[in-house]
Order: sequence, then C-alpha cells, then structure tokens
Amino acid sequence: MTGFQRFCAFVVVMLLFQPLACNRKNVVENPLRIGVLFPMSGSLEEAGLSNLQAIRLAVEKINSGGGVRSMGGQPLELVYGDTRGQSLIAAREAERLISEEGVLVIIGAYQSSAAEAAAKVCERLGAPIIISSGMADIITDRGFQYTFRLMAKAEHFGRDMVSFLLDFSRLTNRSLHKTALLYENTAYGTACAFALKKHLTSTDLEIAGEVSYRAAGVVDMTQEVEKALDAKPDAILTAMYDHDSLLAARAMEASGMDIPLVNMGATMISRQFVEELGPAVEKYFGMTDYSKLAPYAREINQEFKARFHKELPGECALAYQSVWVIKDALERIGTADKKQIRDALAATYMLPGPDMILSAPALFFEPSGQAAHSGSFVVQVQDGETAPVWPPEYTLLGVRWKGRSLFFTSSEETPGGVH
Repeated sequence: MTGFQRFCAFVVVMLLFQPLACNRKNVVENPLRIGVLFPMSGSLEEAGLSNLQAIRLAVEKINSGGGVRSMGGQPLELVYGDTRGQSLIAAREAERLISEEGVLVIIGAYQSSAAEAAAKVCERLGAPIIISSGMADIITDRGFQYTFRLMAKAEHFGRDMVSFLLDFSRLTNRSLHKTALLYENTAYGTACAFALKKHLTSTDLEIAGEVSYRAAGVVDMTQEVEKALDAKPDAILTAMYDHDSLLAARAMEASGMDIPLVNMGATMISRQFVEELGPAVEKYFGMTDYSKLAPYAREINQEFKARFHKELPGECALAYQSVWVIKDALERIGTADKKQIRDALAATYMLPGPDMILSAPALFFEPSGQAAHSGSFVVQVQDGETAPVWPPEYTLLGVRWKGRSLFFTSSEETPGGVH
C-alpha cells in the first residue's frame, strides 16, 4: 500500500468514527438530570445529607456501569434543592428544579409536609416525583398521577407498631395496659397519631395520654416528656424527627424512664443517638420498611458503612433504591420525555437483585402511586449495631430487654404479629 493509499484509508476511518465521537460527546454533555430535594441545612441537615450520600452512591454505580444503556450510555446528573425543613421552600425548590434546572424527575423529601408540597408542584408541572421518605397517607391519597412513593404509609406503620407492642408484651411477660402518644404536629406526626388511634382501638390498650408539639426550632422536650409520663403509661409511642427524638430521649433518661418507646421511623438508631445514650439505647425501638439482612442489602450496607462510617438508615436505603427505579424506567423507554417516564414508573416491576435491595418479593406501584407494602420492621440497637427484632420470622438476634435476649418461639405465641 502506497503512502497516499494509507493516508486515504486513515481519512476514511476518521470519517467513520467522527459521528461516534460526537455522539459520545453529546451523551456526556447532555446528562439526564435528577432533582434531589431534601433538608440540607437546619436541624434536619444530618438526615438530609445521609440521604444525599445514598443517592450519590447509586448514581456513581450506575454511571460507572455505563449509564443508561438504552439511551446510548447517558449518565445521570444530580441537581440539588434544599427544603431547609420548610414546606413552602420545598415547593419553591421543586419548581426551580423543574422549570429552571430541567430535571426529569425529583427524589425527596424526608418530611411529609415538604413531600406533599413538592408533589403538588410536580403534578401541576407534569414532572414525576418519587417520595423516598415521607409517610403521611395524604401524599398518595390525593389521586395525583405524577407522585410515586417507596416508603410505607402511616396507616401501615400504625398497624405494625400496635402488632409489635402486643408481641412485645407477650414476649417479655410485661403487662401493657396504657400507652401515651407523643408526636410532632405537622403532616407526619398527625398522620401517625391518627393511624395509631385507629389500630389501638381494636385492642385492649388504652391511650392514657396524648401530647403534640411543634418540632421546628425546638430546643428542649422536657415539658412534653413530663406530660406524656404523667399519664403513667406502660409504653410510649412516638412520631419524631432526629433532632427532637434526641431531645426527648435526654428528658426521658433524666426522668428515669424504664418503659419501652417505639418511634414511627428509625430515628432512634442514628449515630448521634447511639453515641449519646450508650447502653440505655436498648429501650428505644424504631420502625422502618427496610432490612439490612435482605439478600441484596447486605453488600450495600457494608459499602455505605465503609465509606461513610455509619450504617445505611432505612429512609436512605429507600433514597438509594429510588435512583435504581428511575434508571429502570429510563432503560425501558429510552427517552427523556417526562410523560413517558411517568408511565414507565407506573409500570415498574423489579425483582430482588443488585438493583432492588428491598426485602419485598417485588417492587411495584399501586394505582395510587404507593409502592405495594409487604410489612414493616422494628429495629433496635444492640451492641452498637442496628438489629431487626420484629416481625419474628425476620429476627436473628431476638429482642434485647433489660440485658436479656428474648426470642419469639412460634407464630402461635405472637398473635399480634400477622404479617
């Protein structure tokens, strides 16, 4: 081959590959933008940042694995919005993310009130939102077409909390006759209180006390805790965020409280909570719809812990999963059209695997946009580690109470634990 022929062959090859190079450049320069809407400042900052860490981990895995393959390997790009723990700001940030930043879908928002406000904006603008955390029933009861939620509803958590309490009473041979409710007074707390009242009325458990409070700006929970304890309850059932749950625990420890406390959420296992309470943390139980013992959750929990020096909290696992739900939808449609993304999300059906780490047999959404619920987990900190302790079939370490590990022996002995 002459020099001229080699030159011509080189030119031909370059002309053939130039469109591919340009396409790859366009893919990188036009990533698929995902809005991330959480409290990134204020009293809920730690919870919000933990959710961001989980979401970033999922995006890194997807992008390093080739991006969205049906769209030529387009990567995901995160765009952030800070709710500052306020619903009005959440709505404003949701509108900015959609109208100005051009995000295709939003993940959020930790607080029910913020999630509800953002969902209204998304419905109006025709952009999907996945509520990874935020349990007020109204979020998916409005009939919105663009709202999807992974976290269980307050209704589900309320049912399961009461079932656990009945099982706990039988397991510990501890008579539980009276309960006290302690909850923050926004959409989250009031929805949880309503669900608990509904399910407690079908049992012999009496609601002897009920205390609500304003979580925003709270710096001391002594008065609220004293009111709850004045009812002489055998157990306290709560709906509190991270900051106020720690304040409440301080007041409870100062009072010498020696009864179980179960929170509608897993705030009782935060790193700060565990470090401050020490061995006393075993009196506090949290609820979640995620178990780190699920087959494909173990590896992610270990990876998250190695990288961020803490276990993957339940609501953060749902945030992590939300990214994979979006990726699954995009792979099936191969387009960035919001309406088609919405339809693809509605048709989600994911089985357990590396991209579906939840303990459910399958992940899919009901017509309301609510993920089908297969049951909640009660968790407790044991020897510094988070342990699922209920329902009975999912616990390996038993329930730790007053230094003893107690084990459910059979389903016949735990009538409340129907799951």
